[in-house]
Amino acid sequence: GELFGALLPSAPVFEAWVQVERSHLRSLLTKALTDHLERRMSADDYSDARLAGELVRIEPSHELAHQFLMQFHATRGDQSAALRQYGLMERALADELDSEPSGDSNDLLVAIKRGDITLHRPVVDRPPAKTRHGPPLITIRPPLTRYGDATMDYLGEGFAYLAKTCLSRFRCWIVIPWPSSGYGSATAVDYTAVGRAIDADFAVDLVLDWRNPSRKLFVSLIDCRDGSEVWSNIYPVSEHDLLELSSSVAGALVAHLASQVNYMSLLRYARSMPGSPVAYDLWLRGHQLSRLWTAEADAQAEDLFGQAIAMDAGLACGHSSLAQILNTRAMVRPGYPARKADAAAAFKHAQTAVALDPFDSRCLISMAWSWLIARSAERANSHFRLAVDLNPNDSETLIAAASGMAFLGQMTEAFLWSGQAIRLNPIYPEYYSAYLAGIHYLNGDYRATIETVQKCPDVLPDLVVWAAAAWARLGQRDEAARCYAVFRALTVPLWEGGRPPTDQDLEDWLLATVPTLHPKAQHGFEQGIKLARAMATEPESRFGPIVSNA
Repeated sequence: GELFGALLPSAPVFEAWVQVERSHLRSLLTKALTDHLERRMSADDYSDARLAGELVRIEPSHELAHQFLMQFHATRGDQSAALRQYGLMERALADELDSEPSGDSNDLLVAIKRGDITLHRPVVDRPPAKTRHGPPLITIRPPLTRYGDATMDYLGEGFAYLAKTCLSRFRCWIVIPWPSSGYGSATAVDYTAVGRAIDADFAVDLVLDWRNPSRKLFVSLIDCRDGSEVWSNIYPVSEHDLLELSSSVAGALVAHLASQVNYMSLLRYARSMPGSPVAYDLWLRGHQLSRLWTAEADAQAEDLFGQAIAMDAGLACGHSSLAQILNTRAMVRPGYPARKADAAAAFKHAQTAVALDPFDSRCLISMAWSWLIARSAERANSHFRLAVDLNPNDSETLIAAASGMAFLGQMTEAFLWSGQAIRLNPIYPEYYSAYLAGIHYLNGDYRATIETVQKCPDVLPDLVVWAAAAWARLGQRDEAARCYAVFRALTVPLWEGGRPPTDQDLEDWLLATVPTLHPKAQHGFEQGIKLARAMATEPESRFGPIVSNA
């Protein structure tokens, strides 16, 4: 110690020298990568995005690298990925530099939205088609800690462990270890080489940035076939809630990527080549619209699903989503006259979806609802159960299956699956409320039905009718009449029956579109609707006091 003195690694002088050298080397690497990207952009060559991705890892606010990645995605027709990249750049610039994207970046954004970027798919030597069968394989890269204290490495390892634990719960993929040698966390990684080395399909990349008080976690999902980034996001990190944050990040990774991973991985085993990313982007936009539960949004979604299927006939999720639109149209559009024709078309699309991808729970859910509408209880039951068995950790699968089982009179499964759906997705969209209200009503819990409806901020015709029936079964004449009046006021302007509907028309429409197959459930729903209608339209002396049977 006396011989070397301040040269020891623990000495402040040595640490200061290391920081200076590290900063210098980082600047040299950043400049070299920037020069390379500038040459590639001058030559209009966006065939390989690995170096741009590495530059973003080193310098998250590097605008030129983000522009390159936006061009990379846009020239492959993946507009949504290009727009997500712009969002990441915008947040990184705001967080690190307190600035906004430049005019060049905004011009590029406008060009991408307009579709001005030429779709270019360069001819490359593709690896031979995989012959392996079974679920796709996912690996997790050992986390990179940028400018971190070595004593904090365990935090990154903890994030990786929790992500692995969460991903391993799903049956539609298998998590495998990262290569033991040759791909260290401190070096640039060729993900296509990783894929070839361990036969991985996807890789999860984690980076912890501890350089300043506003610490961040960067999460990315990489497709090992071509090294492209499927999805990424930035999360703030606090030492006081690391465990909770780690679980949230791992859950968000699954929640945001489940549909993309299912499509991009499982479908590759049904076909020799992956489908068009443009078709998948159309489906994704339609899927988001279909969650709004309005006639206008459904019409746009149906058009997008049709375009996606025309572009890629093997797009299983396109067929299953179109089947769902057709199956629910009569509920979204009161008095819709072509209900039976839509049900027949939905049945064909659901069958096609299951044939294309029998391991996708969304396809099985569409098939189950088609069987339910066709009044085949046994087949609907088996498809609902199979969908949950295949993907027991997807909230949309669980809530749709739970509602179907309630209509079949299987209340144990209905409550088990709906409860699990809410635990997985506690901030759920409004249309979940209609599912939950129906489950509570068909179980005879009318108070819970009313509470569920009252919690929903949006008033939907198929939601408020459950409250009207519940109040009627409780003998609350004024509340039942009020809810039925709201239901009528919402439904009549939307009626497509060719003339203003009578109360009997409204009742017939409800009983025809709500697929209650279990005799007790069917009788309970029909009785509640009739009582609510009577309380709203007839004097009390006509039907006498109502005694609650709750």
